[in-house]
Amino acid sequence: MKIFRSLILLGLFVSCLKTAEQIKREEQTVVREEQSQQMLADLMVKTKALEEQVSQMQGNFSEISRKGQNDQFQKDSMDELRVQIEEQDRKIKSLEKELKGQKKFIKSVNNTLKKLSKALLK
Repeated sequence: MKIFRSLILLGLFVSCLKTAEQIKREEQTVVREEQSQQMLADLMVKTKALEEQVSQMQGNFSEISRKGQNDQFQKDSMDELRVQIEEQDRKIKSLEKELKGQKKFIKSVNNTLKKLSKALLK
């Protein structure tokens, strides 16, 4: 009887312990989530910087238009700014696309983490 009780207590104790693989898997998921969040934060900072550059260039464009300099100089400057604005706009769109991909990836990672957590808790 004592052996039987000891075996039951030992079984209960062992079943409560996490395996090294489970701990490693949890740590890896946390690291991946942190990396994803860092990438997302970096993309947001880059997007903000590009938006500021576009805003600054639009301000420059408006300023040049108001100054009333000679027509050819004004036209050349406006064309150059237009090209720069279009380039910045393409970059912003590219970053937005990448940001959407990162958000989708993070959502996928979070769903996987939830599934793993539920599986580990069972």
